[in-house]
Amino acid sequence: MTEQLFRYETSGLWLKGNVHMHSTASDGGKSVSELAELYGEAGYDFLCLTDHWVAGRTDLGGSTGPLILGGVELHGYDRQGFFYHVVCIGDFEGIAVGMDFEEALKTARSQGGILILAHPHWTGNTYEQAKRHGFDGVEIYNAIAHWMNGKCCGLGYWDAMLEDFPDVSGFAVDDTHLRSDGQIWKSGWVWVNVKERTPAAIIAALRKGNFCASTGPQILSLEVNAEKLHVRSTAVKFARIVGEKYAGRSILPNEILSDKQDAFTEFELTLPEEYDYLRLEIEDAHGGRAWTNTLFTKCIP
Repeated sequence: MTEQLFRYETSGLWLKGNVHMHSTASDGGKSVSELAELYGEAGYDFLCLTDHWVAGRTDLGGSTGPLILGGVELHGYDRQGFFYHVVCIGDFEGIAVGMDFEEALKTARSQGGILILAHPHWTGNTYEQAKRHGFDGVEIYNAIAHWMNGKCCGLGYWDAMLEDFPDVSGFAVDDTHLRSDGQIWKSGWVWVNVKERTPAAIIAALRKGNFCASTGPQILSLEVNAEKLHVRSTAVKFARIVGEKYAGRSILPNEILSDKQDAFTEFELTLPEEYDYLRLEIEDAHGGRAWTNTLFTKCIP
């Protein structure tokens, strides 16, 4: 029998990272060292190098700069004629431009890769296409797509995938290119919770879903006691519990605060039992949002 397990353990270190980034090895405008310097100055702890069809390798870097994790972005048509972009996190051998797209996905998965459906709104994928190929995650916010034409949101795809695959994770990313001064960056990221600052610990947290995606606020702790979820965060205006289809509800400031306050940093909510899955979303005064993955996993670790 499948057991429901609370996904989050948030007593460790929170590390901030961008898991979709391009360098001059493909179509990016900055070298890896330039990207590491820029993101290090912006307070990032790790980056995933995901050039198009060029597999990056994990690099521990210096003692003060961000860790560089390996990865690659694949794109192409599957054997049903559907077009995809897929970010794969991990160190890979045997992936090269010109490979059959599905064969490349299989190669990445066989080497322990984390496979993320990239910018499905921008690509023009359907919800049914998003459910193919057993993706581990999906980009729910993509900054460069936001900058290009506004097709940056993958929340609908995520919920469609969660209805069939409740352990799919949601990622907010930059998809860094920085080929011109107008391209935005440091706009979408993830916070992973780990016991130590190592590539292995970060990969394990990403695989488990022990992270939160964000475009602004940060979730600081998540604890479950009986049927209640206790949350601490940076200052937010709204919190929402989200389930399948129309299921969910908002927590408004007037439920928690006095009339003189307009933001909150701590709250508790009762978890509904009837939802097929549960995730949490918070929103700050600037419209920035942060998302947990599904709070409970049906996979036995």
